[in-house]
Amino acid sequence: MKQITIALAAIMALAASPAQAFLSSQDETTLLATLNQENLTQGVHYNDIRCSVRNKKCLVKMEIKSEKAGCLIEHMNDVSDLYTESTTRDNQVRMVLSPYAEQALASCVAGLL
Repeated sequence: MKQITIALAAIMALAASPAQAFLSSQDETTLLATLNQENLTQGVHYNDIRCSVRNKKCLVKMEIKSEKAGCLIEHMNDVSDLYTESTTRDNQVRMVLSPYAEQALASCVAGLL
């Protein structure tokens, strides 16, 4: 419970900070769709992702078994620290979390389960 309280306090601080984002709303939508399509963890649904250049963090909001939660991915200098982008055969843009971001998010989610 203490970890969740600390995590929520950090999330609220990041969400309240007026800072320039380095992820466009279109990129957020595409990345969230990919996260939810490739999600192998039962009961986890990703709802929102916000990144701050000033704070060098990304906040990933989600629902875990119908409980709201969030995870911070820290030390993000630019989008390459968060994801890589490729084009599929049918010219669809596909975003994949970077190994660093994937590990940080998986570790956080595992701690919340």
